[in-house]
Amino acid sequence: PTPEACASGTYGSFAAAALPAACWRPYAGSSPFNRPLPASTAPAADSEAVVGQWLSTWSGSDRSSAPRFGVGGSGTGTDYDHAVYYSGAGDPTYVVHCTEHWGRCPIEGDHVHIPAGASPAGGEDGQMAVMDQASGLEYDFWQVGRLPAGGGTVEIAWGGKTAIDGDGLGAEATAAGFGLDAGVIRPEELAA
Repeated sequence: PTPEACASGTYGSFAAAALPAACWRPYAGSSPFNRPLPASTAPAADSEAVVGQWLSTWSGSDRSSAPRFGVGGSGTGTDYDHAVYYSGAGDPTYVVHCTEHWGRCPIEGDHVHIPAGASPAGGEDGQMAVMDQASGLEYDFWQVGRLPAGGGTVEIAWGGKTAIDGDGLGAEATAAGFGLDAGVIRPEELAA
């Protein structure tokens, strides 16, 4: 199956100027990221205590790993977002080269369309996802290096890929192995 089409755009035509509408979801309906919660789902009995403990952990002097909701912003050292881009066949092509020596990188040598001007998140993870609509694959990169203008070789520390209409698992750019677009709440969804 192909990802759901929405009134404000169709999968395959997404770009910076034509982002998916709120109703579009990456991955198949059977993906763990797209399964609706039953109406009877209630928060855990200790949810309030867990959140309170989590927040109080950073109320003391050690704020080095404190949550930074809305702090920093794109391109700063505190930007640990998952930058997500939608590419098509007309975008520059890059050959992926992985620099970590952990074995065979799953996307070493792959050719990926990446939109001009794309850049990874500014934190040390430097993550970036490319929803390559021409191939139907989500390419996920960890510690992305410089992207030469017009295409060429892009160096990343490590990465992976998952089918945009698949389960969103096995992408290898995060420790969890989830696709970088998994669980991302887009501005279009918030607005809706």
